[in-house]
Amino acid sequence: MGELVQLQIKDNIIKDWLNQYKSKETKRGYKYAVEDFFGCDINYINEWKIKGIKFRDVQKYIKGLLDSKSDNTVETRKAALSSFFEYCIDEGIISENVWCDRRIKRLIKLNATKGEEAGKSISKEDIRELLDRINNRYEKLMIGIMFRTGVRVSELVNIEYSDIEKVNELYWLKVIGKGSRLRYIPIKEELIREIEEYMRTYKVENKLFNIGTRQVDVILKKWIELSCHDCRRSFAINYVNSGGLITDLQVILGHSNINTTRKYVIEYEKFNGRMGSVIDW
Repeated sequence: MGELVQLQIKDNIIKDWLNQYKSKETKRGYKYAVEDFFGCDINYINEWKIKGIKFRDVQKYIKGLLDSKSDNTVETRKAALSSFFEYCIDEGIISENVWCDRRIKRLIKLNATKGEEAGKSISKEDIRELLDRINNRYEKLMIGIMFRTGVRVSELVNIEYSDIEKVNELYWLKVIGKGSRLRYIPIKEELIREIEEYMRTYKVENKLFNIGTRQVDVILKKWIELSCHDCRRSFAINYVNSGGLITDLQVILGHSNINTTRKYVIEYEKFNGRMGSVIDW
C-alpha cells in the first residue's frame, strides 16, 4: 500500500515542479515543453517514462527543434526540460540529467555557429515547378504559403482566414510572431483565391491548418529535401533578388535586429524597392 501511495505522489512530479514558478506564462511554456518532448499530456507521464529517457531521445528531439524552431525556442525548451530533469534528480527518480550532456550542448552550439547562410534555398522558378507537381491541394497550399510569405512554421499552423485584411486595394496577412509581436505581410490576390478555393473544397471555416509543426516538416520532405526554415530563407533571398529592400524584408520576417535578416541573404545589394511589393508568384 505504501508503494502505491509513493507511486501516486511521484506521478504528480510535473505539477509539483511547475508550482515552483510564479509566472503563469513560464508555467504554461514549461508545461508545453514537457508535453511536447514526451508526446502526451502531463497526466500520462509517470516516473517510469521519465526513467526510460535516454540520450538518443533527447538528441532526436533537439535535432527536430533545430530544423523547425528558432534558436530562442530551442534554448527555452532546453532550459525547461533541463530544469525538470534536475528536479527529478532531487526527487530521487533519476540519477543523471541527460539534458546537461555535453554532446547536447555541442549540438546546439554547432547549429548556432553555422549561421543562416549555411542553409538551403531555391529560386522562384524552382518553387513554381515544385508547386505545379504537388497534386494535393492541402499540401500545396501549406507549402506555397511558406514559400510565398516567409512565415515561420509555428506561425503557419496558426493562420486563420480572418487574419487576412484588405487595405487600400492591397491584401495583408496579419501574423503574431515571437514575443507576441504583430506584423503584416503583403500577399497577392492570387493567393487569396487559392486559400478561398481550398476552404470551400475542404469545408474549412477559419483556421487553415489543424496540424503540428513536425507534421508540416514531414509533408514538406515528401516533395523536396528542404526544411521549413529553408522555405523562409528562400522567400527572403527571392524577395531581395526581386528588388525588395533589406529593411522591408526585416519587417516582413519579423526580425528585431536587421543583422538577423542579413544572415538569410548570402549576397545582396542595395535595391530600389517599396514596402508592400509582393514577389510575382
